[in-house]
Amino acid sequence: MEYIIGVIFIALVAFFFLNRKQIEVIEEVKAVEKAVVEEVKAVEAVVEEVVKKVRKPRATPATSAAKKPATKKPAAKKAVVKKPTTLKKA
Repeated sequence: MEYIIGVIFIALVAFFFLNRKQIEVIEEVKAVEKAVVEEVKAVEAVVEEVVKKVRKPRATPATSAAKKPATKKPAAKKAVVKKPTTLKKA
């Protein structure tokens, strides 16, 4: 009975000792993930500022109609006069 308890205890100690490295790696990954998320948020903020500077305000139908010039009537087409052709008799 004591052997079984001893083996279980040694197995638990070995398990926690070996998993400690995995836990450290997981914590490092979480730290890197947080840093990446913060950097992406910073880039998004910069992009939004640039978009606000570049984007022109959209015209509403009332303002766009006021800015458009009056439509011009198409110019009347000149009639094409064909000259009569004479056929030479042979």
